Amino acid sequence: MSAAHRERLRTAYARIAREHGDWPDWAAPLVAPIPFVGDHYAEDPDAPRLLVYASAENLITSKRLAAPWFDDASLARDRHRFTWTRGWSDVAPGTRIGVAPYEDGPLLEAADRLWRWERDAGRAARPVPEQPAALTEHVAVANFSKFALSPERANDDVDDEARLRDSLPYVQADLDLLRPSVVLLAKTLSAALTAEVAQFAARRGALLVVMPQASGQGPLHAPAHLARMRHPEAVADLAPLRSLAGKPRTGGAWPAWFALLRARYDAAATCLRAAESFSDGTGASRRAGLEAQ
Repeated sequence: MSAAHRERLRTAYARIAREHGDWPDWAAPLVAPIPFVGDHYAEDPDAPRLLVYASAENLITSKRLAAPWFDDASLARDRHRFTWTRGWSDVAPGTRIGVAPYEDGPLLEAADRLWRWERDAGRAARPVPEQPAALTEHVAVANFSKFALSPERANDDVDDEARLRDSLPYVQADLDLLRPSVVLLAKTLSAALTAEVAQFAARRGALLVVMPQASGQGPLHAPAHLARMRHPEAVADLAPLRSLAGKPRTGGAWPAWFALLRARYDAAATCLRAAESFSDGTGASRRAGLEAQ
């Protein structure tokens, strides 16, 4: 299943690149990578189809600048899968996919929770895989911004709306071809961009959960978002976040971030159910709609 999804994504990304160019003028000379797609993604109809977006591609270390796809362009398009299955330098296979907020724990833990909440809601029946590597093989993971800033600004996120728009055709392809049931977008966007992505997701029957960025420095704005929603922050004693790299994170603002994740998941699920009922008058389940496609 993963191989078929990846081949369709590679074909779609190549078509977009022919229409728009391999990369924008402002970006580092590296083609947009297709999402990491786990071997068992969408394989089981009783499992949710989770697509997790982190913030942006970056060239954060000199070690990453030495990655093999800089010398072999044929590896660049599917570099997340290459990193996971083959590794390079001191990156061992099965420990990295090249999306730090996922492999370091925060977004991996978020995927775990979203799966459990979908099961609690009756929209999935399969239990969530317990081991991080097994869970990873059931999800898709990508960065919302498909391009990186030039190496001299390697540690900066792409957050300018005009630059983020260069990634929208690729994001649409992700949604069209992966047909996720739940999309987590951990990236702060403008209201206009958020609305466009919400429309993309809604047209495909996906539940979209938009969150502040989750990074190694911690989710600094989650408590403020919670306060605005008047949602209780009581998530005391949060266990250390599991990670692919074996470096658990805990403390700081993570309890607030996960409380906000729950609040926004609940709100998104309520809105999507209302939209489904309004659009067809039947209230048919999102899962049934996805299976019919």
